[in-house]
Amino acid sequence: MTVPLTTSDQASTWLQPDQIEELRTACYNDRFQSPYWQRNEAIVTVLYDTGLRVSELVQLDVDHLDLDTGTIQVPAAGQSETQTSAPLASAALELDPEHTLGTERLLTSYLYHRKNDSSVLFPSRNGGRLTPKAIRDVITKAAASAEVRPYIPTGRGEAAEISPQTLRHSTAWRLLTVEDWGLTEVRDRLRHTALTTTKSLYAPFMEDGDRHTETRSRSRASRESLPKPDILADMLNAVPDLLFAFDTDGQMLWWNTRATAITGYRDAEIADMHPLDFVAQAAKEQIAEAIARVTSQETIELQETHLVTKDGENLPYEFTAAPLTNDDGSVWGLAGVGRNIAARKRFERISDGFYALDTDWRFTYLNSQAEELVGRSEEELLGTVIWEAFPHAVEMQVYDKLHTAMETQEPLSFDQYYPPLDTWFDIRAYPSETGLSVYFQDITARKERERELEQQRTALAQLDQFNTLVHGLVHAVVEESTRTDIEQTVCDQLATSDFYQAAWIGEQTRSAAEIAPRVGAGIDPAAMSNTSTEAGVDSTHEIAKQAAENRAVCVGQTRSDDSLGTACSEQREAADIEAVVAVPLEYRNALYGVLLVYATDSTAFDERQQARFADLGETIGFAIAAAERKEALVAETAFALTLSIRDPDQFFLQAATRFDTTVTLEGVTGRTNDTYFEYFTVSGVSPAEIRDLANQNEMIDHVRIVSSHDTECLCEVGVTDASITTTVAEYGGAVTAMTAEDGFGTVRINLPRTVDVSRVIDALETTVATIELQAKETVNRPVQTHNRFETAVTDQLTDKQRDVLETAYHAGFFEQPRNSTGEDIAESLGISPSTFHQHLRVGLRKLVGSIAEPSTMSS
Repeated sequence: MTVPLTTSDQASTWLQPDQIEELRTACYNDRFQSPYWQRNEAIVTVLYDTGLRVSELVQLDVDHLDLDTGTIQVPAAGQSETQTSAPLASAALELDPEHTLGTERLLTSYLYHRKNDSSVLFPSRNGGRLTPKAIRDVITKAAASAEVRPYIPTGRGEAAEISPQTLRHSTAWRLLTVEDWGLTEVRDRLRHTALTTTKSLYAPFMEDGDRHTETRSRSRASRESLPKPDILADMLNAVPDLLFAFDTDGQMLWWNTRATAITGYRDAEIADMHPLDFVAQAAKEQIAEAIARVTSQETIELQETHLVTKDGENLPYEFTAAPLTNDDGSVWGLAGVGRNIAARKRFERISDGFYALDTDWRFTYLNSQAEELVGRSEEELLGTVIWEAFPHAVEMQVYDKLHTAMETQEPLSFDQYYPPLDTWFDIRAYPSETGLSVYFQDITARKERERELEQQRTALAQLDQFNTLVHGLVHAVVEESTRTDIEQTVCDQLATSDFYQAAWIGEQTRSAAEIAPRVGAGIDPAAMSNTSTEAGVDSTHEIAKQAAENRAVCVGQTRSDDSLGTACSEQREAADIEAVVAVPLEYRNALYGVLLVYATDSTAFDERQQARFADLGETIGFAIAAAERKEALVAETAFALTLSIRDPDQFFLQAATRFDTTVTLEGVTGRTNDTYFEYFTVSGVSPAEIRDLANQNEMIDHVRIVSSHDTECLCEVGVTDASITTTVAEYGGAVTAMTAEDGFGTVRINLPRTVDVSRVIDALETTVATIELQAKETVNRPVQTHNRFETAVTDQLTDKQRDVLETAYHAGFFEQPRNSTGEDIAESLGISPSTFHQHLRVGLRKLVGSIAEPSTMSS
């Protein structure tokens, strides 16, 4: 029993080849983001070429694609058309068997250009798989943009009805009606489980195929002269372009089967139409004039316009027409070819240059980007041999590469530098039986993000090695106990490294006129005074002076000469020194000297190394300061200086002068790394007066009245890094006394014997208006047992714990009644009360432990 075929058993919507081209072109519409243009076209093309189901497409990985063999392996997935049938098995499909869609070329270009390196063939934005809904959205948006109306069993539908299934049905229409496949072959291509499924779905297509193979004819005498052999008709009908002929009256005489497929008109309708009926209204005059030129001047015309279909669609087409003549040479008609140029338009929109060559190496097409890149027009190059147009290319690898592609019929890609244009090109060639398609783009800038990147990699590798050197140097420096050992270690390690040739450290003299050498390695520091840099640049000693004066790293380019050769140590292989860097060694504004390092590479001291040398200079300065302080702690003697000071900006002098009283320093405690608390007693002055005066002094950023009695008050002031106390501390010294009366101040300080007293005086002169050294004497340090105890206690306490204990002591926290509460001191130190009490408890425990445990005294 035969079951009647219903509409639901037939394909619901399908597109013809020209509409598919419209859909592919629409993938480059602004509705889509530009990074996904080519991906979307590849999705449309693969669906139309293979007839894949969406469930199969979303499972494809790059590994499923074999462009060498032109096949795609479809993984087993999901169910077939009916839920009762078995799951679909995997299958290997040949891509573009008839070589009409360019699927392989498109996929090759897509994979080359995509920025996402996901293993998924068509990844989403985050690199995962696109969902079936996302695929449907791509097709829906492209259809809406192209405004194509699908074919349906009852006529024509709307663009909104187009779905991925439409493309699958379109595959069947093309295979059956255009490429003349049998039902069994279509079944295998679409992987139907039964031939009856194929028949029921696509029976109307078989009828279309029969209709399209009917002979187009009209009984006109003029048409009798046209060739009629069946083989010739078959050949003309097989041509994918639109072929036609009409007489000088505009009567259509002959057309191939593509005419009905493309325009949508039936043969009977075309027979009664004029050629201008297929042209958009705006272009009718242009095409009419072209037809007149062909008939009157017997010329061949090439015109680009739009072909208007029966449904009103405008398809970009290029028409070529030539005259048909009688024996006497008179023109009686025209023969023409119409070619869809949607693909060309698509090429013209892409950023890559594109040109096509035939098998004789002649240009057949260039897009606008190609014209711009090579600086030649399409009109100039069409029909010319590429090797004649660009003779320099014959001697380059592009000549061999393109010949190889043509001979092997295998696609390839390579980079080529073209000297006449001073340009690097990325070239991708895709061969076919009819010639070669070549994509190329200017990658000069990329070749330069690459050269620079390689230089950066080299620089980073050197910086990494340099950082390792500095890291080891820092460890070595902090382990040394004396200044001389620290400086010699620095010079030795730098001079014996793979980066530098020599190093020396000098100290600024009191007059700051010179940098006197102290220690060096790989070089004789004294001999360096005779070396000079290139013309217009000061000597290396001048560079050292600049570093000392500006407290900044300075770099100079040196000239290799005999004096430098003499200065270099004979222990190292002689080499030309090209660059020098001078690094100030400072800590807390105290300059301990300048480090000079020499290199054979003129570019050795780049910005990164300069920054690291600046950090190294601070580390060395810190190490020297720590060594001098440590030496001062254990030294049996020290310098005691008595200074006379006059300066209206110093607080203790201001107070003594303003209130005509005596101001005495009771003690100093550390506040932060750069500032201190000073505790003064002031006689006969109210707390409010003291507070107002301190708030007006720029050197003081904190004031608190600790206690107040009938005749005097104790105040706590926080001094900045421009005070006498901080300046002395920078050189490892301490203020032991400070008094002021009658407008004069007397300050007594202790300094380590290793410190140059003149340098300290110079530093104080930049802080105090008038200073005069009244006395300098050597004093004995406290007895050794006391020193041991002090050292043991100091070693156990952290800086914060010591600062808290000393501040609490001077602020009267331990008095009864207390002059300051824990909250008062915490606020002064800028910490919370709980933190203050924590430091206080731990510090007191350590102090008591030092007394209770005698073993700690010897540590």
